[in-house]
Amino acid sequence: MAAAGAPTIAPGEAVALVLGAGGARGLAQIGVIEALQARGMRIVAIAGSSSGALVGGACAAGSPRARARASAWRRLPAWPSVSTQRAPGAVFCCRNDINSFRDEFTTTQVQHSTLVPCLASGCGSVPPLADIHRGPIMPHPLNDAALDQLFRTARTYNAFTGEVSDETLHRLYDLLKFGPTQANTTPARFVFVKSAQAKAKLGPTLDPGNYQKTMDAPVTVIVARDLDFHDKLPYLFPHTDAKAWFEGPRENREKPALRSMALQAAYLIVAARALGLDAGPMTGFDNAKVDEAFFAGTHIKSDILVNLGQGDPASIFPRSPRLSFDEAARIA
Repeated sequence: MAAAGAPTIAPGEAVALVLGAGGARGLAQIGVIEALQARGMRIVAIAGSSSGALVGGACAAGSPRARARASAWRRLPAWPSVSTQRAPGAVFCCRNDINSFRDEFTTTQVQHSTLVPCLASGCGSVPPLADIHRGPIMPHPLNDAALDQLFRTARTYNAFTGEVSDETLHRLYDLLKFGPTQANTTPARFVFVKSAQAKAKLGPTLDPGNYQKTMDAPVTVIVARDLDFHDKLPYLFPHTDAKAWFEGPRENREKPALRSMALQAAYLIVAARALGLDAGPMTGFDNAKVDEAFFAGTHIKSDILVNLGQGDPASIFPRSPRLSFDEAARIA
């Protein structure tokens, strides 16, 4: 975990890491490094002691997870400081006294960088990123181009072309899943309809006006809600016995399931736009037929269809008006 009073780290800021020892537990720092990099942190120098030296050396060589795993159970000598030739600007060092090295490192190696001591805690566990990143997670608003792509110039298309890979669909879900829902219930269930066989099952459920554009779309997402979502709560919300809040007749879970599913459907659309996909949400279909075709024998109920792909500009109408702030909102 990060030391108390660790400085705020802004995405893109130069960061120097000091990794602690701990045997197998020290390998948890691999996850810390990858999480920092995923948040946009620019690691310019790294130092470590014992297993932290192993992880630091692998990171400096450019592949922390693969190299650390390959060498995890080998005893390595205490190496002197050495600048790697494969990762310019990275410094790998093995020291037994991290605190003294911190002082030396701050004053001589990366004077304008942030020093973050990362000490593994718990065998096989990854210290929470919140313990390392003590600054605001969203310090800067999105620029106008990003806001246009997500909202202002994004449209609901009625014709689609292109291809959507399975990898993109995995990326899409891995974004939308982080959107908040009531008590992290995440009741939405998604079926990504791509194959000819799946489209043949979906076709007869569609209203006539939605048939052709859905058959032509690279992917159609069936967004549904699981009325037994509470069965996952011991995993999803372990802080307390949240499952007990939703026990009882299934119809009592209709409203919370519908509410959070609708949020997740919105996250799906925004995440798709963020990945460069256009979206076309629809409700013109026979829910009972979709449920029979795709969710028979379960307590999952369909709600929304969303076509994904590259939208055809010729398929849209001029943008319809929106309510003004004063018509739709007020500040209390």
